Amino acid sequence: VMPAQSKGDNRDRRGERDTAIQEAFQGQQDQLLQERHQREVALLKDEIVALELKLITTQKRDAADLGVLRDDFRRLEERLEAEKRDKNLVEIKLSQAQSDLHGKVRDTQEVAE
Repeated sequence: VMPAQSKGDNRDRRGERDTAIQEAFQGQQDQLLQERHQREVALLKDEIVALELKLITTQKRDAADLGVLRDDFRRLEERLEAEKRDKNLVEIKLSQAQSDLHGKVRDTQEVAE
């Protein structure tokens, strides 16, 4: 009677041992997965920080470029205004020269008559 009971006890102990091994293995797997997940999260956070820095740099460069473009535009507007003033001066001088010429032509005609 004892040997049969002994076999049953051995089976129970082996089953308990197998269960303990499986549980330990599963715990180890869970821990490895958790560590892997933590590493991936840390890498993603680093990547986010790098992208944020790149965005800030790009925004600063764009703002500087925009400032340069504004300055260029302002200078072009000033040049256009100066060109308009010069054109008006030329037109005024041309008009005066035409008046002077007409006056001289009249004077010459009056003297000729």
